[in-house]
This record gives sequence, structure tokens and C-alpha cells, in this order.
Amino acid sequence: MARIADRPRTLAGRSPGELEGLFARGRVPDPPPAGRMRGSLLHMTIGPVGAVIAPAAAIWLGKRFDAEHAAGANIFSSRIYRLGRMLTPTAYQASWPEDSRSYRALAFATSAGPGALDPGIEVLRIDYDLAGNAPPFRRILDELVEIEPGVYLGQALLRRRGGHGRLAWFTLEA
Repeated sequence: MARIADRPRTLAGRSPGELEGLFARGRVPDPPPAGRMRGSLLHMTIGPVGAVIAPAAAIWLGKRFDAEHAAGANIFSSRIYRLGRMLTPTAYQASWPEDSRSYRALAFATSAGPGALDPGIEVLRIDYDLAGNAPPFRRILDELVEIEPGVYLGQALLRRRGGHGRLAWFTLEA
């Protein structure tokens, strides 16, 4: 499992209000991220969905982007591979090793566009609504902006009737 020292620290300790301000001032990544990005969960939304996803924060290590194909996948600790496969078999059918300690699952497609919560902000949309992902994961949309070179701030959103709700703030760094 990734050590705390391996996690991105640039945005650690910021309040949700500070993150919201940074996100509003961020810019769509150009060029989009490519390769492996280390991730860290910054804040979870309180509620039943947040409580279910919170344990995943310890085993979520980041994302791998394939900029050429506008696609990618999340990176998880291999320590929970069997559990993840049991709980969400559909989402793990297309998983593959990342290295000896991690694997990739929950594929996504990327595109630039207006933010779901604030259409005035141009973001990199990370969309999980793909046939290989289990139905609950298909309702998730991540949005990413670049805060400074190589430092990205993201928000995980849940599609629901009447719009989107924020699940979490996260950061990615090369």
C-alpha cells in the first residue's frame, strides 16, 4: 500500500471552501495529464454515499491517463483486489496489474467541457459512464482543473435526478 509520504501533499490541509475557490480559479489541463498520477483524497462529502466510499480513500492510489485515447483508469492497492472483485465484479472484469503493488480498474473517458456544478468553469471531465463499469460507478463524474504545473484539483460528483452532487475533493500530481 502507498505510504503517506507517497501521497501528494501540495493541497493537503486546505478547507473545502479554499478548495472550491482554487477550483474556480483553475484551468482545464492543456495538454491533458498523461501517465500515472499519484492521488490523495482531500475531503469527503458527509452522507450515506460518502460513508460507503470513504474506506476506498485508503486504497485509491491515483489515476493513469492515456491522453492519446482520451481514456484512463483508477489505480488501487493490490491488497484489496479480491475484495473489490467480489463487491463489484463487473467493474473489475477489465482490471489489470499496474505494478507488483497495485492494479487498474474503473475505466474512464476524458473530455474538456463546462463544469457540471459551475458551467462557467472549463474542466477536464472524467466520465465513468462506460459499459464495463458497474451501474453505481457509471453515475460518477470527476472534474479536474490544473492549479499549478503538475498539480491538479478534482471533484468527484454523483449524477442524480435534478443535477449533480459533490462526493469528494481529491488531488493528483505527477
